[in-house]
Amino acid sequence: RLVRPAPGVPSNPPWRLPSPGAEVKIFGFGYDSQRGCFNNRGRWIKGEYYGPNGDWNQLECQQPILQGYSGGPVLSDDHRHLLGMVVAKDEGTPTAHMIAGELLQSALNKIVAERVPTEREQPERLSAKPVEPVDHPPAKGTFEDRLKNGTKGPTMVIIPAGGFTMGSPVDEVGRYSDEGPQHWVELPRFALGQTPVTFTQYDTFTEASGHRRPYDQGWSRGQRPVINVRWEDAQAYARWLSEQTGHKYRLPSEAEWEYAARAGTTTPFATGGCISTEQANFNGKSKYSDCLATGVYKERTVPVASYAANPFGLFDMHGNVWEWMEDCWHENYHNAPSDGSAWLEDNGGNCSRRVVRGGSWIAQPRLLRSAYRSRSGANGGSYNLGFRLARTLD
Repeated sequence: RLVRPAPGVPSNPPWRLPSPGAEVKIFGFGYDSQRGCFNNRGRWIKGEYYGPNGDWNQLECQQPILQGYSGGPVLSDDHRHLLGMVVAKDEGTPTAHMIAGELLQSALNKIVAERVPTEREQPERLSAKPVEPVDHPPAKGTFEDRLKNGTKGPTMVIIPAGGFTMGSPVDEVGRYSDEGPQHWVELPRFALGQTPVTFTQYDTFTEASGHRRPYDQGWSRGQRPVINVRWEDAQAYARWLSEQTGHKYRLPSEAEWEYAARAGTTTPFATGGCISTEQANFNGKSKYSDCLATGVYKERTVPVASYAANPFGLFDMHGNVWEWMEDCWHENYHNAPSDGSAWLEDNGGNCSRRVVRGGSWIAQPRLLRSAYRSRSGANGGSYNLGFRLARTLD
């Protein structure tokens, strides 16, 4: 997927790097060795751009496609290619829009750490070949434990060991004080559900155990995330699954969840500085920072994995349903654990309220940020609250 600028000739004005957050125009392009050039709509086009030295270049593979802000590349779901990069906008003059080779390289580097994988690059998508149940999890990727009747348990994603800065910086737009102070956390590897627990998965448990069957709000069950479950309901499902598989299933800690949600990113969302209703299910009538409000609001849950996974291969970490955590509620991160473990009653934890994360279908985008944290009464459920399970790995 190497995109090379065409040779340039001297031109005016000189190239300059847009400052972070500057208003820019995004130019999209790609190249196919057999057919030539395309834009993000699949049309074969011609265009122009400025090279890294201010050179005026004719490039067959270039087309302005949308307005945006500096800091992120544009990707094509149609062609699975990098489509573009950030360019400067000067006085609204079209001749002042410039593309630089350095910016392309920067965008490529950023994709490695922060991009949402495209469909071709996601072998773990739910439409892919089913994962066979295993007796021992692999070093990486996904696995499914066997239940006693030989059927498969939920698909689990191996989350690698590592460290990250938990919480939000003081200058993050929409930040709340309980998201700080930021602190470094080191975690061992663990497994996390590829999706929130679905009605199909939870109903298997209730039918086998006689546990209370939650209401689906009339939205249907199946592959929608289970809702109207209390914290103890989630614990009961985890105990049942542990007994069925012989492995330790549990709710994730707040630190594990944020580490997995960020998946190596440091931006407000795993998708970057903005998130759209094409990437998650939330109230798109609200806007975050200077991001575009799409106006899309589905007013209910959608089936899990309806949107692209994050860089760790996890679906629905932003939006759709809030997710129960193991942790008791604390008002901030003073004296929080640094090993990724759940923070319970120590240092004034309120265990009648448990942490919830991720935002939901009804939430404004501010509440979908990776660092955002909230709480809910442990004895209550809601039509926008579900859970996903973690699994301890030996």
